[in-house]
Amino acid sequence: GLIPTHANKFHSMSTTSKISHLFKTKVLGISPDVKTTPLPKLSLVLLCFCLVSNAMAQSNIFSFYGFMVHDLVKGNATDIGYKSGYLPGSYFLAQGASATILGFLSDRYGRKPMLLLGVFGSACSTLFFGFSMTYTWAIMGRIMGGVVDG
Repeated sequence: GLIPTHANKFHSMSTTSKISHLFKTKVLGISPDVKTTPLPKLSLVLLCFCLVSNAMAQSNIFSFYGFMVHDLVKGNATDIGYKSGYLPGSYFLAQGASATILGFLSDRYGRKPMLLLGVFGSACSTLFFGFSMTYTWAIMGRIMGGVVDG
């Protein structure tokens, strides 16, 4: 016939569906024949988990690192103050240094393997840092975490 098939469907729609249809076609410019894909909710939840775990790995140290450095470094307050700054700074320095390399690897091997490397590497480096008995090992744990979270 003279009337397109989607026009016949339009008259049998509810008012809310008509408004939604008009918004999609007139405002967004989406053809009525195009099927929209559903939102990948599980993937978004897993991605949020990765982001939250990364943020926790970055910031969990700030509440206790001054006390930890005081216990690991025997010296005056100035030495402890400087070394307390090196501990969180080493994480972010390593993270900045490895970001480009991890971006290249992510392009080559995919996003998911690199996200998994970041999450599991962050967990291992946090354990390594938590069980470190010397200041040098604590710095190494933070550098390890920064490299995998780049």
